[in-house]
Amino acid sequence: MTKEGDIYSFGILLLETITGKRPTDLVFVEGLNLYGYVMMALPDQVMEIVEPTLLHDLEDEMEAANVNHRSGEDEARRWKRSEEGMISLARIGLACSMESPKQRTDASKIVHELHHINGIHTNN
Repeated sequence: MTKEGDIYSFGILLLETITGKRPTDLVFVEGLNLYGYVMMALPDQVMEIVEPTLLHDLEDEMEAANVNHRSGEDEARRWKRSEEGMISLARIGLACSMESPKQRTDASKIVHELHHINGIHTNN
């Protein structure tokens, strides 16, 4: 294994986690693949391709917030942050799974981006 191969594997795993789809799923026909599927959804339709169980968890949290009388504005901000986080994660997955090993992002940038995403979600 090479460092570039590990980065590629991480990217594919991240895209699989976000979408709930495997590169071998039957939905990928006529040249469409997991990479292209995610790429086509960015940025405006990313929430449409997110694995439904991930969205269920978010919706459950938002429902609990309603019970605690948070405003609709808080909900909208939380949804927007979640959407931005999914877009960022999808972009990381794509950057890691570029076809050419030389085009793939490096590990330090991945870690930096993941820390940034985590900071956005834990500070709000």
